[in-house]
Amino acid sequence: MKGRTAGRNHVAKADAMPSGVKAVEEWYRQQSLAWQQIISLNWPRALAEYERSYTCAEFMLQQAPCKCCAVKAYVRTVVEYALVLHKTNQQPLLAQLRVMSLHSLQPMLGMAHAVQLLKPLRDIQRAATAQVDHWIGLLLMADAKSGLTH
Repeated sequence: MKGRTAGRNHVAKADAMPSGVKAVEEWYRQQSLAWQQIISLNWPRALAEYERSYTCAEFMLQQAPCKCCAVKAYVRTVVEYALVLHKTNQQPLLAQLRVMSLHSLQPMLGMAHAVQLLKPLRDIQRAATAQVDHWIGLLLMADAKSGLTH
């Protein structure tokens, strides 16, 4: 009986959370799963996880209580997703991602700022595989140095 009550209380607390907080938590959970696939170099699985992470990031961008934090998280998600798309030879999807991301950020930031924030996507589109591997390595090293893994 005690376990069942605790479960209901947990659900009640989750339901009481503002939708923006739920969106951030769901994005964080999904982003962590996606990042683990990059660490494992499991590119097909990383692609599937980043598709879900990107969807969560889009929702979070609209719902998060702190728009500045949401934009930073969104851009990180989009850049990592772009790297995975490049690694899995999904160039048409990479081009679509850039356009969709511009459309998502432009109303909040203006076109010039959105283009500037998404400049890495253009660079990823044009990059050779060795350069993309280098950038992925830099991300992995930065996270290892900071002691953080999403």
